[in-house]
Amino acid sequence: MSKYFILPLLFVLALALAAPLTHAQTASVRGTCKDLDGKPIAGAQVEWDSADTGRKTVLKTNNKGEYFSLGFAPGKYNIKLTKDGKEIFHINGVAIVSGDNPPVDVDLKKEQAAAAAGQGLSAEQLKQEQEQREKVNKENNTIKALNEKITEANTDITAGDFDKAIADSTEAIRLDPTLAGAYNNRGLAYAEKGDFDKAVSDYSEAIRLRASAHLWVVLAK
Repeated sequence: MSKYFILPLLFVLALALAAPLTHAQTASVRGTCKDLDGKPIAGAQVEWDSADTGRKTVLKTNNKGEYFSLGFAPGKYNIKLTKDGKEIFHINGVAIVSGDNPPVDVDLKKEQAAAAAGQGLSAEQLKQEQEQREKVNKENNTIKALNEKITEANTDITAGDFDKAIADSTEAIRLDPTLAGAYNNRGLAYAEKGDFDKAVSDYSEAIRLRASAHLWVVLAK
């Protein structure tokens, strides 16, 4: 075979081998996640959502709050940080290029300070606002659970399932020990089961709580 034929053939082979590389460009992503106290957020999920393809990749942080992955397609991504199913932070439009990329860190303490500066609040004031919102959300969830248990107890009593009525009323009392209606429902369930000592005890507590509430209203006037 002549050298005049071999050289062009080698050139074609070189192009064929190089061609796939232009389509296989990938990127690596990495970062560290920290909470409001500057401590690592371990066991959190970092979701990378491609704005170009819609593909989602979920990475998990280690004990140091770090995450890392290879094989990402270059493009723009929306990133969401969650822990125990609750969204902690998100950022949109992060550009990733082929090869190694700068770390995409999440530092909630710094983010809080930046947000506070934008709102004209101190970091401490913003933290207090956040804690107040969390407190309100917790109270609302407790009220919702309490109402559900009271409704279930009433349904149980109507259906004659007194054991479940006692269990649901007890859970309602655990959520709010000052709820007279829960003691009344449990007392009724105990009475239906023939456990009159417990029924009298719960009825007495319900009466005491209602009397205390009435007295408080009178004094408030």
